[in-house]
Amino acid sequence: MKKIIFLFALTLAGMQAEAQKVSEKTLNEICGCVKKIDKKLSEDAQTDQALACMATNMEKNFEALAKEYNLDMNNPEQAAEELGAQIGMQLVTQCPEIVPYMMNYSRRQQQSTGSDQVDINPDTLKLDSKVCALYKSGKYAYGNTYMNNKAIPETDSTAYTEIKDGISTDYSQDKKYYTKWSTRWISDCEWENTLIETNEPNVKMLLKKGDKVTMKAIGSTGKNLWVKAKMMGMDFIIFFKRIN
Repeated sequence: MKKIIFLFALTLAGMQAEAQKVSEKTLNEICGCVKKIDKKLSEDAQTDQALACMATNMEKNFEALAKEYNLDMNNPEQAAEELGAQIGMQLVTQCPEIVPYMMNYSRRQQQSTGSDQVDINPDTLKLDSKVCALYKSGKYAYGNTYMNNKAIPETDSTAYTEIKDGISTDYSQDKKYYTKWSTRWISDCEWENTLIETNEPNVKMLLKKGDKVTMKAIGSTGKNLWVKAKMMGMDFIIFFKRIN
């Protein structure tokens, strides 16, 4: 579930009303800037302008935003990186015009680091339904991940999911964060996860206890599964690698 869910909840209730105004203002300014990008430019040039829209407006409001998201200002470089990730994820939900630019940026990053991950065609996947039954228990790490069939980079190599007694628990950041789901099987290879509890800021931003996400296996390789889910109008495909 880790790459389907996004962002941050405020921890200082007394600051919330004022802080939200800062983030909303920043998001609106970035989105307005992105909408003005000249579509006659090359894809890379448009992407560079979109990144500039983000950087300029985040820099302008950096201190207020860092305070809102409770970032550690003793490490400004790390705070800036975390802020960029969080604002970027919020933009996906609030400013869909920026999504193509973010996807293009991810592909460029993969190319620059020598990644051999390529876009996926779900029609080429083959599913052995017997493999789906294995997913009812065990541990699974995450392999290649795609959004709307476009490859997106891995961000947390420590993340994995553990399934036991009808409960699916996602762990990330060396088990610093967890998210628990109850699992109801709809068919042999399709199931519905219902959120039980989480301490993951990204999940809290979008979901509340009782919210549901439907997942469907669409391919298998050995004991591993290709799983598809839909959220925010986008299709996600994740490769679950069995690790026990």
